Amino acid sequence: MLIDIYRQAYFNRQFELKVVEAHKKGLIKSPIYLSIGTEHIPAAIADVSRDWLVFPQHRCHSWLLSFGADPTAVAKEILGLPDGLNKGMGGSASLAAPELGVYGHDGHLGSNAPIAVGMCHASGKQAVVHLGDASVEEDYVLASLGYAATYKLPILFIVEDNDLSILTQIKKRRNWNIVDVALGFELNALHINDKYYQTKQIRDLSTSYYGSFPALMNVKCERHYWHAGSGVDNEPKTDNLKDLRMLVRSEGKYDLEGIEEEIADQVNKIWEPLLVS
Repeated sequence: MLIDIYRQAYFNRQFELKVVEAHKKGLIKSPIYLSIGTEHIPAAIADVSRDWLVFPQHRCHSWLLSFGADPTAVAKEILGLPDGLNKGMGGSASLAAPELGVYGHDGHLGSNAPIAVGMCHASGKQAVVHLGDASVEEDYVLASLGYAATYKLPILFIVEDNDLSILTQIKKRRNWNIVDVALGFELNALHINDKYYQTKQIRDLSTSYYGSFPALMNVKCERHYWHAGSGVDNEPKTDNLKDLRMLVRSEGKYDLEGIEEEIADQVNKIWEPLLVS
């Protein structure tokens, strides 16, 4: 199980590094929102089931890749090309693959929560909503938690908590935490802080929550690049992909170097013809 998640997360990382390269070359004209540092989260969720309805927010590249979107079409979409996943109109922030059950974000912070709750209720299908720690401060997100709890909807809220709303820390924005709020609404909710076992916890809890939805996970993570763009202010203190690699190494005798080389080659073949300016 862990090696499959690592394969996807590593693919996501290598893909995103090519997005960085394309952005630095000036090939991307619209804002980009990189998932480097959080690419293990959708990989773990997708390993549980690809039958979820998926509602990612703007930092969505790894969500589309993990849930089966064509990586070449995703790359072309980020580049704004007419033969991209959404004909070049979605860009980095609003990637969508409704044929796979993955729905694009409209750009309004947290608006995917009420949309997901409504669709989950109407369809009866299981859904996962991807939010940030600032998104949960929007009133319609809080109302969505209450509605999901009232109707016991089969929905999982994933909060990528990097402690930043662009550059503003949580302590400067609010004096409450989203897990307490979710528990108050009678959702199953918890913080996931342990970086070494984080990916395994996300995967295992996503499995165990079947039959006990709605649920919320607040996942502590670190953004490696700027909120938007390919700049870096400081070296990241944590890297969950490296921690996942160590965990995989400790639990099995895998040729990780060979796997990584294979994946890097796959990603290069996707991006090489696109990186010609």
